[in-house]
Amino acid sequence: DWDDYMGCLAEVGYMLDAPARPPLRWSFTARAPTSSSLFCWALSLPTGTESVLLSKQHAAKVGIFACEDHLVITNETSLRKRVSTDTSSKALRLSVIRTPLVTPMGGKFGTALNSPIFIKAWHAVFKDAKYEDHDWTVKLDPDAV
Repeated sequence: DWDDYMGCLAEVGYMLDAPARPPLRWSFTARAPTSSSLFCWALSLPTGTESVLLSKQHAAKVGIFACEDHLVITNETSLRKRVSTDTSSKALRLSVIRTPLVTPMGGKFGTALNSPIFIKAWHAVFKDAKYEDHDWTVKLDPDAV
């Protein structure tokens, strides 16, 4: 349950500035069924292959940049310089979260203990609030095919 999950995160040293419980109320606005729009977001390291891939995707208008709106979440503003500034492309929408994006490995299966990072990333999506203007919210990895 939620308390066990939060306890595990605290046990491995994560201190979260998030609510102790998930939100219990959601509200949705009905839209006309004539079309669907996508709000897409990605979490990216500011350097390395993810930033290179995002730059190429931005220039080609693919990946999250093919959606009606997008948001790139990272922990450094320097990512903006690495992503294409081609004027024919949509302007890069960037949100910076103040947290390291490198995580320890652990748990029963030796996986990345990255839940706290994604909790902060989702908080950035909610704070940005552009997802509210669209029918669907899609989280994509820069290196997903």
